[in-house]
Amino acid sequence: MIPAVSSTIFALRSQGPATLRQPDARLIEVRTASWRDALRRVRARVFEDDTALIVGPLAPGIASGLDKPEGIQQTGRQLKGDEVVRVRPEVIPFILVALGAGVVVALACALFRVPWPKAAWPGAVVAIVFSGYFLYFFRDPERRPPADPDAVVAGADGVILRISDVREDRHLKADCVRISIFLSLFDVHVNRAPIGGRSRFLGYVPGKHFFTFQEKSSEFNQHNAILIEGDRTRCLVYQIVGPVARRVVYWPDHDKAVPLKAGDRIGMMKFGSRLDMYFPKADIAVTAKEGDTVTAGETVVARIGQGGRG
Repeated sequence: MIPAVSSTIFALRSQGPATLRQPDARLIEVRTASWRDALRRVRARVFEDDTALIVGPLAPGIASGLDKPEGIQQTGRQLKGDEVVRVRPEVIPFILVALGAGVVVALACALFRVPWPKAAWPGAVVAIVFSGYFLYFFRDPERRPPADPDAVVAGADGVILRISDVREDRHLKADCVRISIFLSLFDVHVNRAPIGGRSRFLGYVPGKHFFTFQEKSSEFNQHNAILIEGDRTRCLVYQIVGPVARRVVYWPDHDKAVPLKAGDRIGMMKFGSRLDMYFPKADIAVTAKEGDTVTAGETVVARIGQGGRG
């Protein structure tokens, strides 16, 4: 019997803490069914001037068996726990609607004299398909923001629709760069703080429901306005709804400023929408481009302290 092959990844970085996301990390993948074999293969690659972060299903055995020369840190961690995707509790009413729709379809089939076992099948398909989509839509995966204090991260998953130079006189009262992210019906819709600082809810602004890929949606559509004031710059966030999404939610306290770190969850937009981020133009340099696909809380879209367009 051939044993199953498992995979363990080592991220090594000389003279510093090791993480899988460091651009200068050296990645070693060992595919083997035995942690002892993986241990033997890796011993030759870990030196006294390196630190090692060990991940994967074989990590605990390797971390305990690897000789620990002076200056080497070892951490055993299972990937499975990090890859678990949470689902927002807001999905529950939508699941009930999906189940109700399935019952209605089944009863409608029965009214047309379809035998009950056969009538139940269309209802079950409707309930399963819609429930599955809602569970997928309300997923809330963990994100690992970059440690770089100068990094500005995307506030939403999606595609950068537009990067514009605009004048913002209502809140920031400055010449600004606006980064607009379009969210499709299949993107994660949980929003995250682009920068660290004190986040203040400015209010809900009623408006139109133009398609959010249209430029005029930034100005006329209903939205939530959020201001995050960091030590070195400020960020104005608009959670903008479209013709399908009719609800946007800001989760922190509405009545007082709340401290946040870059990448923290701040709210959610439902069923296709747009997120606009405004920054004083003199404070940042944009590193992303129009058309880039971005991940909320992780993708760096600009850098602080290097004013102007990158």
